[in-house]
Amino acid sequence: MIKLKIKGLETEFLITCRELYFKKIHPFDFEKTTSDDYQKALTLGKSIIEEKGLHSFLYFQMEGQYRVNLWTALIGLEYVNPNDSLKVPEKLIDELLNSVKAGEIAELPETTTRNRDNWIKEQEDRFGKSE
Repeated sequence: MIKLKIKGLETEFLITCRELYFKKIHPFDFEKTTSDDYQKALTLGKSIIEEKGLHSFLYFQMEGQYRVNLWTALIGLEYVNPNDSLKVPEKLIDELLNSVKAGEIAELPETTTRNRDNWIKEQEDRFGKSE
């Protein structure tokens, strides 16, 4: 197997999302959160936010392949504290939540779907978006 030297956290994040996709690890597979693969995606996302800023990281939201947009929404919303000085426009929070609500092309396992739905509810409660 050829190992490529990856330049930049952003590229590594995209490649990690791709690897997770093919390993069938979904952002809402919460039973896999302790795995090295899952933790790598979280760590890379948080590193990009710390180095480049949240708004720069959220540009990944436009990427639909390999669930990059879902990883971005998960990491971005988990990172934001609604009571913190880091202000995120309400519209952006809505867009992130809506991208997760939009669902998947393929059907997900019941546990993953339930995790996703519970996570959405938790985020809506955190950001005062509950109906």
